[in-house]
Amino acid sequence: MPIACVLIPHFIYHAHARRQPELRQGPVILAADQGARKMVADCSPQIAGLRTGMPLAAALAVAGNARVVEADQACQRQEFQEVLQALQQRCPAVEPAGLGCAYLDLTGLEGLYGGDAHLALALQRALPPEFPAQVGIGTNKFVAYLAAQLAQYGNAFQAPADARAFVQQFPVECLPVSAAVIARLRQFGFKTLGDVAALDIGPLQTQFGPQGKRMWELAKGVDSRPVMPMKEEDTVSASLFLPCGNASLDLLLLGLEVLARKLLARKEVMGKYAGHAAMACAAAGFPTWQRSYAFKERLGTIDKLLPALKSRLLPDPPRFPVEELSLALSDMAGETGAQGLLLEQGRTSGDGLVATLAQRLQARGGGMPSLYRVVNVAPDHPLPEMRYVLAPLNPESTAEVRPVNQPVLAQVVKEGQELALQCPQGGAGEQAPVRATVQDLWKVDLWWLPCPASRTYYRATGPGGKQFTMFQDNLSGHWYLQQP
Repeated sequence: MPIACVLIPHFIYHAHARRQPELRQGPVILAADQGARKMVADCSPQIAGLRTGMPLAAALAVAGNARVVEADQACQRQEFQEVLQALQQRCPAVEPAGLGCAYLDLTGLEGLYGGDAHLALALQRALPPEFPAQVGIGTNKFVAYLAAQLAQYGNAFQAPADARAFVQQFPVECLPVSAAVIARLRQFGFKTLGDVAALDIGPLQTQFGPQGKRMWELAKGVDSRPVMPMKEEDTVSASLFLPCGNASLDLLLLGLEVLARKLLARKEVMGKYAGHAAMACAAAGFPTWQRSYAFKERLGTIDKLLPALKSRLLPDPPRFPVEELSLALSDMAGETGAQGLLLEQGRTSGDGLVATLAQRLQARGGGMPSLYRVVNVAPDHPLPEMRYVLAPLNPESTAEVRPVNQPVLAQVVKEGQELALQCPQGGAGEQAPVRATVQDLWKVDLWWLPCPASRTYYRATGPGGKQFTMFQDNLSGHWYLQQP
């Protein structure tokens, strides 16, 4: 049974560099927290002498000119999931074996691709180009893994038929055991797998127990572990963009509700209940915030799912203004023996009637959402357009949550305490230029937000006592009309 090992050295580095190409411009160390200490998660390939798990202080003593970047575990998992899905397009039996490593059962595929070499090349081409994979082929997992160590990018390495002779050349560090066990093997004088294979099994079992037998078998090229294909999950997901720069928790909860209603309205979810949920929040310049939740019992109605999600989010929300919110539901199953739930679904609530009306109006309007609800998400926000948002009532709508009271571009000339302004066509107020006297002014400077804002607001009185509120954008110089 031929088995392939797809190995991506420095996977964590390549996963981050794929999203942040500027990391490829110089030496980089990816750091992660391990208790109260910073440890090395990975580094760029050009840095020699570093290993995963070593203290960051020791790593900087070796590579003092390297840039230190906080490792984003959510990014790593998402990128590796994409790699696994790409491999499944070529081979259905794929087993993940840690970030950057996967085993594939090639049984029956050799003829389809014209041999193992062509199949290995197809696997490499299936992956995103940012991941330089090494592909090894052998009679079992361990042999395939060692073959991948010798492979060059663009070419697969197939281990020879004599697995025992092949593995003996490799150092004991290739054994899948802890660093402490490797150190003990070195103390006993074992340098290569050939040294381990030459010893009787008895002394190894005496020193290392069942692990000793396992090492002895691997050193002889014997590995009976089968490839365990990934379990396909019935997962549904959706995402939406939130108004830039708004850190309101109420806005985040509203976005969560919109996504939950959207997912539960999908045809493939009808009649099913979710046992697991995953949320992700992203914003430029911040590591992705990601959380997973398992429910004690599966949930399939908005009145039960939404409170469960909120109760888990509120104690540990993201600490930055969220720009993109994602929600995924998985571990889906049909509910059995739940007559009460069927009766509950048979009743149409007021919200359900409104949603149905919104769907019909959207269909008549050529697909454009017709009904929204206005939600107060940040009543004290300095920017008026961040205080209220519009959320589509149709759960099947693709419309985003959008702010209310957006500024309207205007032509304004400031002359001392007077402002000469002209409203744009279709805007509120007179169309001809009018003169207004400044009654009050204030400044808003939110330089720390992802979308920085620096404005000077003016409240002015025009002819007949008409009130105007406008501001000048200090970053662009443009003027805007806006209701306070």
